[in-house]
Amino acid sequence: VYDAFARADTAALAPHLAEELVWTDAVTGAEVSRARLLAVLGARGPGAAPAMARDSVRVRTLGDVTFVNYRRTDTRTLGGAAFPTRWRVSDAFVRRDGRWRLVQHSRTWRVEPVAPVALATTALDAFVGRYAAGAGVADEVRREGDHLVATMTG
Repeated sequence: VYDAFARADTAALAPHLAEELVWTDAVTGAEVSRARLLAVLGARGPGAAPAMARDSVRVRTLGDVTFVNYRRTDTRTLGGAAFPTRWRVSDAFVRRDGRWRLVQHSRTWRVEPVAPVALATTALDAFVGRYAAGAGVADEVRREGDHLVATMTG
């Protein structure tokens, strides 16, 4: 399932997805249907997906239901630089007619601590301002001493 998803191979993926699949988008929280997921992957085509690595896989089976929890790192390369995104993923599979099918997929974005970087106050001042974050929502960025503070408004 996971390799077919990474390759955007809808023909290989479709038989492993339950008709009632609910795929929760980690960024927007939107619930995506099986049909919509396959359409988006088909339109994306192979080669556009990031490199995906999984670790800390835990599998629990309770009768005809299996829960798979793991950490996943997606790495995209842009302009020669690698940009990793880390997730905690929970999948639920149900066994029907002797085959396992994915019925639920949820991801949570794992934000990891970053090391602070010291910058001159003149460099910090370049980031001060108002940044649109969505319809009627903005981030107000101001400098307080030797660091920046952002406040969401709207």
